[in-house]
Amino acid sequence: MKSVLFKHRSIRKFRPTPIPEEVLRECLEAALRASTCGNMQLYSLVVTRDETLRERLAPCHFNQPMVRQAPCVVTVCADIHRFTMWCEQRDADPAYDNFAWFL
Repeated sequence: MKSVLFKHRSIRKFRPTPIPEEVLRECLEAALRASTCGNMQLYSLVVTRDETLRERLAPCHFNQPMVRQAPCVVTVCADIHRFTMWCEQRDADPAYDNFAWFL
C-alpha cells in the first residue's frame, strides 16, 4: 500500500475522450467505500459530463481549468442535512462550530 501512495502523482492534462461507463462506475463505487466518521457517508458525488454544465459548474470549483477540460467532473458535496437529521433523531447537538466541520 505504501508503494502505491508514494508513486502517486497528479497530472492536470485531460484527453477529450469520454470515460467508459464501467470505469467511472468502478471508480465511484471505490470512492463510496471510503471510511467516514461514524460510517455516515456525509457526502454526495455529483457526476457532470455535459460540457455546458461543466462550464456553469466551474465557479464552484474556483474556475480551475480542469473542470472545463476534463470529459467528466465529480463534485463532492458535503451533506450536512443528513448529519443534522441523524442528530435530531438522537437528540444530539451536531456541533458545527468547530474546525473539523470547516475542513
